[in-house]
Amino acid sequence: MDNILAADLGSTALKCALHDTRGKVLAKASEEYQLITPDGLSVEMEVETYWQAFKTTIAQVLKDSQVLPESIRALGISAQGETLLLVDRQGKPVRRAIVRLDNRTQEEADDLGERFGHRGAYEITGQVRLVPT
Repeated sequence: MDNILAADLGSTALKCALHDTRGKVLAKASEEYQLITPDGLSVEMEVETYWQAFKTTIAQVLKDSQVLPESIRALGISAQGETLLLVDRQGKPVRRAIVRLDNRTQEEADDLGERFGHRGAYEITGQVRLVPT
């Protein structure tokens, strides 16, 4: 039987579920992680943490469902908002990910909003005002 693997990369946990093609959940797993907050505005994550959580949850749903990986015909991935992952030419992370909850550029966002207008930002992005992300 064909199966579908779904993964949701959230702000504080990665959730994974395996479904059959009729939508029945065969197994699910989640792996929580701690955000790194070096100061009151910065929110970061070691990139490797996401990868390890992804591998752990997939292994768990395969184990719990006893489904062979070869039966997976589709992979659906959803992810949190504007988290920034910077990589080098080989695809290796060059620093921690800057998570969507990070507000270290609030001053710059306010300045841009005053200079160019929040209305214009709304018309382009759909956000009510310019935000640090």
